Amino acid sequence: MAKSKKIIQKKLNVDPTRTVALRNKLTRAIERKLRELKKELYKFLVDQNGLGLTVNASPYDFASDLARIEAYKKWLKEMIEKGLLSTDIEGKPWLADFIESSYKQAVVRSFEEVKAAKAAQNPIPVNPSPLSPFYSQVFAAPIEQVRVQLLFVRAFDQLKGVTEAMAAGMSRTLADGLANGIGAREVARRLAKEVDGIGKKRALVIARTELVHAYAEGQLDTFENLGIEEVGAEIEWKTAGDARVCPICRALEGKRFKI
Repeated sequence: MAKSKKIIQKKLNVDPTRTVALRNKLTRAIERKLRELKKELYKFLVDQNGLGLTVNASPYDFASDLARIEAYKKWLKEMIEKGLLSTDIEGKPWLADFIESSYKQAVVRSFEEVKAAKAAQNPIPVNPSPLSPFYSQVFAAPIEQVRVQLLFVRAFDQLKGVTEAMAAGMSRTLADGLANGIGAREVARRLAKEVDGIGKKRALVIARTELVHAYAEGQLDTFENLGIEEVGAEIEWKTAGDARVCPICRALEGKRFKI
């Protein structure tokens, strides 16, 4: 009995989407961009004295603390657009490749699962249909390309929401620092803490949820293309694990449901 429980638990702990490696890669990319933002933050506030918070002369003139906050917001917006919200020359978000990879991974695995299920139902040997024509047809279809684009636009919008919340929190922290006469280095430390708090936690949740969402959409689209009309799934409830999670959602953390 104990052995069977361990086997069941082991199965439940296996990621059904098989996207752990991809999620870890995206997580590292996000963490790298956040580290770069904190590095630039210290450089701007401490080394360059960008807001005139140190005893050295500031390269900028500010009529008031409000002017300093506005200058900081402008600088932060530029840094975020160069990092977390960066795009290529065609406007494609940097995380699009991760989303597309997750979607394609789902297409490949779902096709294999359907093929295996049909083979089990029909033990008579048949010539297996080649995989490449199906994949080429799916990935080259305009409707599929649009679906993938919508997925990475959705992920990009989610990340944009995180950066906006992070920027708002950092602006409040800066305003408090200016009001209390706190020095540049301590302000920089507090702002970096905001990056790790709001920014990092929620951005890493996006890395997990958006890749899983892209995978699920890839599965459903593949089933639809193959004529599968009904599917079921076991889902696990996950939250950001921070103070913004409501009591109802917090109580559901880790619970699994069948739909």
